Amino acid sequence: MINGTWTTVTGYRIGDFNGAQVQYVGPAAVTIQTTPLSGGKFQLQWSQGTLLQATNLVGPWTTNSSPSPLTVTPSAPQMYYRILVP
Repeated sequence: MINGTWTTVTGYRIGDFNGAQVQYVGPAAVTIQTTPLSGGKFQLQWSQGTLLQATNLVGPWTTNSSPSPLTVTPSAPQMYYRILVP
């Protein structure tokens, strides 16, 4: 599980950890779990929301339509990930 700082903005709560963001509406926190796999791969797992990705923090952020869990390989392009819960 990745932990970080949380800030309240009117209507939203925004979390930041290691340069990536989690944005959500409502009182429940959104978590992204990471699990290391063999060969440098790792798995991202989230319980709700839409996975967004970008090559840098300012975007543009695009929807990654892969379901949870997502396996990320070392040969894939480097991405930042965040979860959006409407």
